Amino acid sequence: MVEHEVVLDEGDSVVLGQQVSVRFVRVAEDSRCPASVTCVWEGNARVVVHVSGSADSLLNTNSSSGADALQSGAIRITLAAVEPEPRQPNEPASTYRIRLRWGFLPD
Repeated sequence: MVEHEVVLDEGDSVVLGQQVSVRFVRVAEDSRCPASVTCVWEGNARVVVHVSGSADSLLNTNSSSGADALQSGAIRITLAAVEPEPRQPNEPASTYRIRLRWGFLPD
């Protein structure tokens, strides 16, 4: 599968492969380990995305916390990153950006 990458700010939408519209709704949780701290667990960022023709979906940066990918028709969408990375404990970012990787599933 050939993968493409898109970057979305909160509220932005994109059409993937002229078939599927994806909108970055918000970050629902951000418990990732800040760069200034040594953590035992890397934490998780959970984002809400809306995919055309379906309900809102949750994607996670840590797959042990839940799904990090979803499928819509012949397209697979994976959460590659949530930016910026936390700098201080319990200090959420004022604005977020996500990187999504997507590609057409083989027939």
